[in-house]
Amino acid sequence: MKIIYNIPNIIRMAGMERILAIKANYLAGLTGMEVVIITYEQKNLPLAFDFSDKIRIYDLDIDYAACRGKNIFWNKIRRIIYTKRHQRRLEEILLKEKPDITISMMTGREREWLYRLKDGSKKILECHFSYFSYQNVKGIINRYKIKRFLNKIKYYDRLVVLTEEDRKDWGRKDNIVVIPNALTFYPKESADLSIPRVIAVGRLSAQKGFDRLIAIWAEIEPYFPDWKLTIIGSGELQDTLERQIGLLKLKSVEICPPRAEIIREYLGSSVYVLTSRHEGFPMVLHEAMACGLPVVAYTCKCGPRDIIQDRQDGFLIEEGDENEFVKRLSQLMADSSLRQKVGNEARRNIIRFALPSVMKKWENLFITLASQDE
Repeated sequence: MKIIYNIPNIIRMAGMERILAIKANYLAGLTGMEVVIITYEQKNLPLAFDFSDKIRIYDLDIDYAACRGKNIFWNKIRRIIYTKRHQRRLEEILLKEKPDITISMMTGREREWLYRLKDGSKKILECHFSYFSYQNVKGIINRYKIKRFLNKIKYYDRLVVLTEEDRKDWGRKDNIVVIPNALTFYPKESADLSIPRVIAVGRLSAQKGFDRLIAIWAEIEPYFPDWKLTIIGSGELQDTLERQIGLLKLKSVEICPPRAEIIREYLGSSVYVLTSRHEGFPMVLHEAMACGLPVVAYTCKCGPRDIIQDRQDGFLIEEGDENEFVKRLSQLMADSSLRQKVGNEARRNIIRFALPSVMKKWENLFITLASQDE
């Protein structure tokens, strides 16, 4: 069986690109499975992740950046030309490779028209964002584009979403299935949960809600002077968050740049917190729980409800309930035996997202689609 993935590029060391690398390498190692990856704006830059030598990678060399000039009329003309070029080059490869399954990672422009290509393969949309995020885009033009795209989903053989919570939001569509992201690591050792540090990881953006976390910490810091809050990430709100820390006169909060050895950061902490306003599937919860950290998270859309089993391997806090968040986080910080109990459960329960288990769902989906008549 041959699978083709479409993604704009693999330049950034980001979540979706990492997930693609893990899945593609796994599939390429299976007997009878071929994997091809198609990008369209790699621009001769090195791949951000290592891929198996068995995987073939094509780049279509479509520079959509040229469609973002000052002249609106010429931008539109170029966009039409480049889209036709994209369609032609992609179809040529599909006809040459003859895949059984063709997948769009849903961040590329092919998501708008991939289903129209008549190469004989089954077409899948792989969604890494929640329906909620699509419904909350800003700007009239962007909302129109999203609405137009969402109306095309019915033409695809399957839309794969990450959580049961998200599937319900998409409505009653027969072509939707749920396959979560798999664990990206499961270290041999577990955090001993003795270091007085709470950790949060993510882009410093409004979505991740670190401003809410800092406000929560302002309520906690006076009662736990030996503890520290470490936020690891970079982004457009770094200056804003640092000003907030200064205005609240917090002494035990630090913002650190992203680290390559993120496992060490988890193992050097005792609690993980998530205060995002929305997510697609927060891999940071996976990672923290795999390291044995108890977690406290808002029940934002989407992901925490599917990952955390409330009061067993973490605490789920109703969206925006700051008082309850303060209470549960303080409880974990004050009680080492509770941290150990919840952390042990987190590490044990998160195994259900192990790579072989998740990839078996993908294999079954591919077999089901490939066996269907045209």
